[in-house]
Amino acid sequence: MDVPAPVGDGHGGPPPPLPPVAASEGHGGSPPPPPEHVTGGHGPPPPPPPVAPVVAGGHEGPPPPLPVAGGLEVLHHHQLLVVLEVLHHLKHL
Repeated sequence: MDVPAPVGDGHGGPPPPLPPVAASEGHGGSPPPPPEHVTGGHGPPPPPPPVAPVVAGGHEGPPPPLPVAGGLEVLHHHQLLVVLEVLHHLKHL
C-alpha cells in the first residue's frame, strides 16, 4: 500500500505565526533620522593642543632624551667632513 506524504510541517494544524520584526532592523518602516552631529564631519579642523614652550638649558622638567644610537657618530662624522673640506680649500689659497 502506498501512504501519502504529509502536507505542511508534518505536525498537523496551521503553521506557527512568524515572530514580529522591528522596523529599526531595516525590514520595513521609514529609515532612522540622521544624527545631529558627526565627529570628523565638515567644517574646520579642531585647533591643535597647546604645547609648552621648550627652554634650552632650563631647570624645569626632565632632561631632554638622549639621541638615538649612532646619531652622535653620524653627526661628528659629518662635522669632520665639513672641517676637512674647509681646510682643503684654505690649503689651496
